[in-house]
Amino acid sequence: MTTIQNAVSNLPTYTELQSIANHLREAEGETDRPRWKECILDVLKDGTKMTSKELYDVIESTLPHPWDPKSKTPENSCSKILLDLYKENKVTRGEDKPFKYYFV
Repeated sequence: MTTIQNAVSNLPTYTELQSIANHLREAEGETDRPRWKECILDVLKDGTKMTSKELYDVIESTLPHPWDPKSKTPENSCSKILLDLYKENKVTRGEDKPFKYYFV
């Protein structure tokens, strides 16, 4: 075996890397949380128009939360991600002030 082949054969497999990543997440207290975009789209899927604050309040009342317990501004994160979804044309917003977003 050449030096390169020997080095490559000693690399961890994908499964081993996944296991290491899971152990690190557990050690840092992280769990499998839903993603922000998934939560937002799930709440808006029935077509209800909501402001960012209203949407955040609904998401906050459900568990698990999409944010880390150490997060300082999850409401701001919700607003930013909602705006990103609007820019990606995944949600629409009305002309109301404050803006109300909805899923089409």
